[in-house]
Amino acid sequence: LTVTDPHHLGWMLASLELDPAWSVLDVAAGTGLLSLAIAPQVRQVLALDATPAMIREGTRAVAAAGPTRITFVNGLAENLPAAAGAFDLVACRFAIHHFKDPRRPVSDMLRVCRAGGRIALVDLIASDDTRLAQSYNHFERLRDPSHTRALPQIELEALLGDCGLMLTPTTLGSIPVDVERWLGLTKTDERNRELIHAGLQAELRGETTTGLRPFIRDEVLYFRQTWAITIGTKPA
Repeated sequence: LTVTDPHHLGWMLASLELDPAWSVLDVAAGTGLLSLAIAPQVRQVLALDATPAMIREGTRAVAAAGPTRITFVNGLAENLPAAAGAFDLVACRFAIHHFKDPRRPVSDMLRVCRAGGRIALVDLIASDDTRLAQSYNHFERLRDPSHTRALPQIELEALLGDCGLMLTPTTLGSIPVDVERWLGLTKTDERNRELIHAGLQAELRGETTTGLRPFIRDEVLYFRQTWAITIGTKPA
């Protein structure tokens, strides 16, 4: 993965194997980062998000990029405003760990995906070790209270496999994360910043294991996230 692409969108696009004829739904699209990357390679993209502020910002970004094939719409991932079988690809980037019950949105993604189409989940994953996973998710929630739980790989794959989709091998990436930038994105309060830093520093001293795998590079504090791209094909 190239560090010059902070969102690693090129890596994601390579895994999606897009087709120019496809109609794509980007679920919980946020400001449309993935949609903007996908749009030049497909017929059309519907970018859905539940937060009006995200849609406004995304619409501005699309307007600034010039003519695109992207349409933004307000809606819930659990109740997608689309007909059954309407899309060739349904993608969801970094939202699964925010859903209390991710099976509900995945079920509706399955409904709107055509037979023979694909569902792609891109998300953080936690360790298979239950203790490390609990610790990792604890620190993620300190940073962002909307975080519910990053799933281990086997659970992320089960979201699609249990729906009867045929899985392709999951693609994994180990991503270095600048701690201060990470905290700044969510404007984490000072008390929780201190707790996160204390945990990371304790691990660097060898006193504990947080699940975040911290390290220092060029005098900057980092930790490592594992990102997974899990893709399933709906039976024809």
